[in-house]
Amino acid sequence: NQGQGGTVQGRESVNTPALQGQGIALSLFTVEEGGQNLIHYHPRATELLYVIKGTIEVGFTDTTGTLHANTVKAGQATVFPRALLHFQRNIGKGTSQYISMLNSENPGVMSFPRVFATLPADILAQALRTPIEDIRALQSRVVPPQLSAGGENPDYDGAAGPNGNAPVPALGGYMPAMPAGDKTKEELYQTLLAYLKK
Repeated sequence: NQGQGGTVQGRESVNTPALQGQGIALSLFTVEEGGQNLIHYHPRATELLYVIKGTIEVGFTDTTGTLHANTVKAGQATVFPRALLHFQRNIGKGTSQYISMLNSENPGVMSFPRVFATLPADILAQALRTPIEDIRALQSRVVPPQLSAGGENPDYDGAAGPNGNAPVPALGGYMPAMPAGDKTKEELYQTLLAYLKK
């Protein structure tokens, strides 16, 4: 499954006979610099994630609303408890690669955009205290055509691939492009000092 921020190659018992009866599923992720695996959860599985290459930021929110975030580097692993919202984001230089192993042949996956897009706009508007028109505009951007009424959605941005659940690229706010090198080291140093004095 190809998205604008990378690929995910998933294997479950449905598409991999060797996994049938084993109680596991796995996926290999290749995420471009700044790319993110969308916020999602697995209703039927706990996930063990092992980083093969690169550095990623991971996090999940527990049932008390506490965010548990961590930086995971190549050779390290982390766990996401069953049915809790979680994410992965490539914060290193270059492409990251990791494998996700789940303790269910059919773990299921629900990405936040899919959940957001399928809930009634008026319910979301009330919950988020946001005008319903804004909610509808946001919903139209994140729903792939096959999940839209009539199988069409000209507003879908395509970032999460054709199925709406592949890694997405970084938005401008998280990892901004570095400015052109028009300042000397001394000017940059002085800018940093001024910032630190604030």
